[in-house]
Amino acid sequence: MLVRKLFSVPFTTMFEESCVICGDQVKSSRLGCPACLSCMIFFRRSVIKEANYRCAKQMACPVYYEFRSSCRHCRYQKCFQAGMRSDLVVTRDTVGPRSPPPAILEVPEVLMEQLVALQTRQLEDHEEVPEPRGATVTDVNLMFKWSFKDSVEWASQFEPFLRLSNEEQKCVISEFGVGFLVVDQGFRSARDWRKGTWTLQNGSFLEASENLELVEQDFIIYLENSIKRQFQIMQIDEFEIAVLKTLMLFSNSFPKQNIFSEYQEKIDKLRNKCLTELMTYLSSKYPTSHDTRFGKLLLFIGDIRSAVKAVYNQTKVSALFDISKFDKFPLFILSKRAARLVQYHLNKQKVFLTFIDNKQIRLHMDEELEDAVYLFIRSFEELGEEFTYKKLPTYNIYYQIESLKVFLILGGQKELQDTSEYFLNVLNNPIICLKSGCYGRNAKEMVNFLKSWKDVTSIEIIGEVEIPLKYIMNNCRGVKNLIVEGHTEQPFDYRNHSQMPFSWETAFLSLPTGLTFDTIKMFMNCKRLRLEGRSYSQEEVRRILDAWVDGSPLKHLDIEIHNASINLLGMDEVEKVHNVKVKAFFEFRPLWFFHTAYLIEQKTSGTKAVLIIERKYVLLSTEYQVGVENEYQ
Repeated sequence: MLVRKLFSVPFTTMFEESCVICGDQVKSSRLGCPACLSCMIFFRRSVIKEANYRCAKQMACPVYYEFRSSCRHCRYQKCFQAGMRSDLVVTRDTVGPRSPPPAILEVPEVLMEQLVALQTRQLEDHEEVPEPRGATVTDVNLMFKWSFKDSVEWASQFEPFLRLSNEEQKCVISEFGVGFLVVDQGFRSARDWRKGTWTLQNGSFLEASENLELVEQDFIIYLENSIKRQFQIMQIDEFEIAVLKTLMLFSNSFPKQNIFSEYQEKIDKLRNKCLTELMTYLSSKYPTSHDTRFGKLLLFIGDIRSAVKAVYNQTKVSALFDISKFDKFPLFILSKRAARLVQYHLNKQKVFLTFIDNKQIRLHMDEELEDAVYLFIRSFEELGEEFTYKKLPTYNIYYQIESLKVFLILGGQKELQDTSEYFLNVLNNPIICLKSGCYGRNAKEMVNFLKSWKDVTSIEIIGEVEIPLKYIMNNCRGVKNLIVEGHTEQPFDYRNHSQMPFSWETAFLSLPTGLTFDTIKMFMNCKRLRLEGRSYSQEEVRRILDAWVDGSPLKHLDIEIHNASINLLGMDEVEKVHNVKVKAFFEFRPLWFFHTAYLIEQKTSGTKAVLIIERKYVLLSTEYQVGVENEYQ
């Protein structure tokens, strides 16, 4: 039985569209905007509880991934501003109880007999080499293909595996397939009592000779001592290795945890059935020592799992296991395992991400993950994608994935002067990212090197980085994109600067204190501007629009305004701006009356602006969603 569409979907990156609220990975858009699972749950609970949160600061708290739980008020408001709708929150009582899960077949009366027969057929299908010889890269590649193919067929004998999604099935096979390889090769190697050898399924062998690299010799000796010797000492037979394979599938340690949780009851029954048949078999064959042997076989699974990791690591260092020479099938599976390993550490918060859009991501990882990401990148190269990658001598590593091109962009605490030489030779359109806590006092020193980095096109400043922005403005005249989030050393106001305005293509400015109008004028040549941190007054917004009307390249504007009037944005002010999004708030007491206005472009016979008004009434602690009014042209 084959798995449904198991490998029919082409390999894609694990990085998808980011949550518009906090930047985490998107789960769904069913509440009105692309959002992660955490923000969706938070919004749903807040709506159901009719929550009335309060901000302890100035209602300008950061809501990105690392700090999304620090202020519930600001997070809740950002949910509404991003487009979430309370009327889309549906409770379970309204829609009725969940549908019962589909019926699962009962555990077969005899489980292992058919699996042993399947194993015998699979081993017979493996073609032997005419005479024993040293293994080549082609042999290793072929062994991976056999193991993954056989493991798919084996896992497909069990209904819980067939009920998994394609992505979950690939995750299972990424580890179970390598475990299949270790068990089959260990069983075959046990026939050869020569010291320092490891035999593959086709009869070719690896030998720890002086001709091999030291890392390959150590790998062969490790497999011999931990796997081959146990097969020889215990004389493990076909029935027992079939049990080992089955238990590895049921007692998983896959990169994605609890992958069979939805079918745990069935999995437990299958595992117990497998163990019961093993005990019955051992009691008949080893009546005096069956209990001891039973325990040793179960403990041996831990050694096999360790060997799986050793094989996986060998693909990064050994010429024989060089995945760049593999066919796409085993390469695909190994890449998927690397991606799942990275995702697992993401979930454990050992890796931190900043999402830019659905094609760009910044990833900061611990050293222990560098090898996994390196394999991930190499796999992409062999699948035909274009990558630029070079490991720098730094402690903390940032990767920029942009249109399937990888750029190493910033390192950690080592001497900046040493790493700057690498940047000059490696980077292609680098993004410089200054982050709070990453540089400290060295930030100013680093900016002095910016004069040498002529190709820098984007700069990000996140958190309380001790660096005056005027240093960047003076030294990075070629920069086109600027992102500023959080506090800076001094107010962002350089009205007396001799060379302004600056030719930023995009500017994202999120500062608690906002910006003065004179500072904003420095960005009047932007094509895209986003202002966050506080609401601007009607007069400030009018002055900003007036400054851009004549001869401005501005195409996108995103700004918050306070106490505005509906006729604030007329056609005369914005007809040259292609895409303006304005969040306008209106307050009247004792009844608070809020409008959120979005101005968007529509092209018919000519350029027309459409103003959509969404009304919300807030009375005491209860919020009422009135709905969306008609469009105003």
